[in-house]
Amino acid sequence: MSFRFGGSKSATQGVRPAAYLVRVTTLLVMCGCAIILLRAPRSHELGQTTADREAKDSTETAIAASPFDALGAGVIVSSGVVQTPNPNAAGQPPAIATSPDGPPAVDRDLLTSVIDKTGVDRDARAYYHLVTVANRAAPTVLERHARMTPFGLLWDAPQDHRGELLFLKGYVRGLTAMTAARDNELNPDRIATLYQGYLFTDDSRPNFYVVIVPSVAPGMPTGADITETVSFAGYFLKLYRYQSADRSIRAAPLLIGRMVSWTPAPTSDRAFRLGSYLAGGVVCVVVLLGSVMWWINRRPPIDAVNSEVISADQTRANLAQLEQIDSTADSPETRNPDR
Repeated sequence: MSFRFGGSKSATQGVRPAAYLVRVTTLLVMCGCAIILLRAPRSHELGQTTADREAKDSTETAIAASPFDALGAGVIVSSGVVQTPNPNAAGQPPAIATSPDGPPAVDRDLLTSVIDKTGVDRDARAYYHLVTVANRAAPTVLERHARMTPFGLLWDAPQDHRGELLFLKGYVRGLTAMTAARDNELNPDRIATLYQGYLFTDDSRPNFYVVIVPSVAPGMPTGADITETVSFAGYFLKLYRYQSADRSIRAAPLLIGRMVSWTPAPTSDRAFRLGSYLAGGVVCVVVLLGSVMWWINRRPPIDAVNSEVISADQTRANLAQLEQIDSTADSPETRNPDR
């Protein structure tokens, strides 16, 4: 459509309502055809009923998009596979089946909606389910059925290893106690305290695993400044989002399980380290005192300086007097007194 201002035709001749009506009708027909084509069933949906398609649409949109896309690849939003709704997702916790030969069974349905690179609160039900499973299993049973998976595989494809029972061996740095949830649905075993530590292995360093355990061995030290040699068996949940010391947002594999073994540091080694620290402190104190004494004694006292100044002045006065005596003795009057 074009509008011309001016020209040889009059205003009544330039307006053609019939032509405009034809164009608008054609445009409406084209829009209707496009809508019909877009709503037509695709080839892979021809065998599905309307109910199946509605169920598929509701399943794909049940998981909200992650707000942490800026953290990079690996954020799991949806697998694209139709999942059967889990009746336990919003109700009672699932019954955990146990067997004498193996560890308690893990409810895989609870792990389908876990999102990586998020906090624990986002997946609290799956988190406490694994806490309960680990609490009801003997550490030796977990160790016997665990496998060793490299750190890089957990980072690159966490969705492929979710719920996998893994074995780790290294040293744990820091093991702090935290209060568990008091909700009986989340925490049916009513575990009062959980322990969180940072476990380094040969293939993970300088990175670490975040491990959660419901208990520690008797006599094992806890706190933020410990370093102990341990072995651990637990279930991989997700890539856990945390804030590092430099305030940057990072992620680490989060595992929930049990400490299989703990090797206490020998008492002699601890005594040797304590003695080394004391000896180093004594040396530092001695060096400091020596430096202070040297600084004090490197300049002479004020009285000594004044006495030296007085002595120098007296010496100059004596020299002047001697010069005067010598000049008097060498004069003609002194040499010839009869004159």
